[in-house]
Amino acid sequence: MENIEGNRKSVAKMKHTKILFILILISLTLFTSGCEERTIAEPPDSEEDSEVPEKLSLEEARQQASFEIITPEYLPDGYVFNYSIVYNNGNITPEDQDAKIVILNYQKGNKSFQIKETVYESKWEFGDAEITVYPDKLEENTFMEGTEKISINERDAKYLEGPEDLNLLQWELGGVEITLSGSLEKAEMLKIAESLDPYTEFYILGPEGTAENYPTDYVLGKSGTVIVGVVNHEYKPVNYTMEVRLEDTPLPLPPDQQYITLGDNETWEKAVTITPPFEGTEMTLGFLLYNEDEKNVLEEGICMPYRDLRLWINVSQNLSENISTPLTAI
Repeated sequence: MENIEGNRKSVAKMKHTKILFILILISLTLFTSGCEERTIAEPPDSEEDSEVPEKLSLEEARQQASFEIITPEYLPDGYVFNYSIVYNNGNITPEDQDAKIVILNYQKGNKSFQIKETVYESKWEFGDAEITVYPDKLEENTFMEGTEKISINERDAKYLEGPEDLNLLQWELGGVEITLSGSLEKAEMLKIAESLDPYTEFYILGPEGTAENYPTDYVLGKSGTVIVGVVNHEYKPVNYTMEVRLEDTPLPLPPDQQYITLGDNETWEKAVTITPPFEGTEMTLGFLLYNEDEKNVLEEGICMPYRDLRLWINVSQNLSENISTPLTAI
């Protein structure tokens, strides 16, 4: 009897897990199929509720969305972007919260996965004024309780392995709740998730455009050249400021190299001329890049660079006086 009772409990637990997962999937796929059923089954409360979400291109979605859409740098082999959907009110969220939501659908044959991006809103009334607040920390999603806790780029995330190879991965990124769902393996889902993190690429190349043969030895008063590049992967336009310093001394830069504005996925690359103003050995030549939208200012008023690179150089009155050492870009 104990074995029979134990089996009954095990079966009941499996059914509960499956039902929970189905509820999660219903909440995620409401945009693509459930909305049509909902408008038939229930009278719409307003004209807005009666509209079936339109499938959009990524560019169209970016124009309609009220926040910056984040897209993955990595896609599993064979998968391509299929369509996106933008929903600008929250009456389809589980808690009926005010929210802005974007769905990205990627497909490979008859297989697909979705990325759901949600920005929750809180509205506060002060007299006749209404202020919308976008919380930095999202509230706990009860659908994801009891899941495996993992880390994505040092951020807390939750992974749920469901029935019939349908899996969920959920985490928060800069005030946006992201839910990745599909029949992908866990390792592939993690790769996609890790590639969603916005970043700026900052690099230095030698005069020939390769990551070698950097000028190591300078003669005082003479110049050398390196190629500096910036690539914006922040999913939004960014204003950058670049500084070049020899030890703690700023070196002059023309305005078009000091102030750099890039749209999403744009690249800036130029030859930068270095003319050291004093002698020394194994001196640090620093390239500092600041993101004007995300300045990190310390208590002492010092602004930390968003990205930085360093070379080590020697400067002397005569080239033969220099002691060459292997040069590394960090």
